[in-house]
Amino acid sequence: MTFIDSIRRQLQAMSAMERQRAISSLRDLIYEDAYAHAMHPATDDEPACPRCGSLDAVRKGHDHDGAQRWLCKDCHRTFRNEADTIITRSKLRPAVWMRYLECFVDCLPLRECASRCHISLRTSWLMRMRLIESIRRHLPRFHADAGCAVQLDETYLRESFKGNHRRGKFRLPRPAHHRGTPSSKRGLCRRSKSAS
Repeated sequence: MTFIDSIRRQLQAMSAMERQRAISSLRDLIYEDAYAHAMHPATDDEPACPRCGSLDAVRKGHDHDGAQRWLCKDCHRTFRNEADTIITRSKLRPAVWMRYLECFVDCLPLRECASRCHISLRTSWLMRMRLIESIRRHLPRFHADAGCAVQLDETYLRESFKGNHRRGKFRLPRPAHHRGTPSSKRGLCRRSKSAS
């Protein structure tokens, strides 16, 4: 299951109160992305190209709002030295994003989202991908450094006897499994049979 499918499945299983909480959390995320980088602008000392990642850039004029533009010497594209957030490089107003959030949380199809927000189908898809990336970026991740104590629960994997055993003296201790055959027992206990 992909990350997008898991998010859609979780949103569909939510109650109305939980959906309202999800909408308010995503709105806070968009407000933070929209206005946090305006309060703390990026420094102009070493800008990196957002397309190719090159640090070889020179100044190339200003935008209409006075922000410095840069020219990448490797890919020859211009860019602003901004943090990569949901709203950066988007020409849509934050109100359109807020309306799109409600459609996203309600799990509406792309065409329905596009018609409700008065945007094109491609823009609707791009907005959905940006929201998914932002959710992925803000979700907590499991990370363990060297020397950190980590506890994991038991994970049982089916024992694999994959390979060609016709030539050797090896004999399978059980009948061969075909592809996609579920395990008959759960874990290591011989008495506990799986329900499926």
